[in-house]
Amino acid sequence: MRVWIALAILIGAPMFVAVLYQLIAGPPAASKDSYVGLIVPPALILWGFILPKLGSALGYHERKYLVDFLQQTLIAGRVADVADNAGWRSSLE
Repeated sequence: MRVWIALAILIGAPMFVAVLYQLIAGPPAASKDSYVGLIVPPALILWGFILPKLGSALGYHERKYLVDFLQQTLIAGRVADVADNAGWRSSLE
């Protein structure tokens, strides 16, 4: 997300300033499509901040299950396997 925000600022800020300057300078250079340059760059930067918070909010209830899963997976030692002791004779008994 840091890369996204950095690129959105580096590319969007000059675009925003150029479109804003065209709109202030006068109507000959301004067009109906110029307003896209005023809306999209700030929206991309705002989306870069909102998306992680949205993901965190949507995954809030899953946090307990993910922590339990990671604890069982990463901290678990070697579990005794019943199949290690099983053989032909043990399956007949």
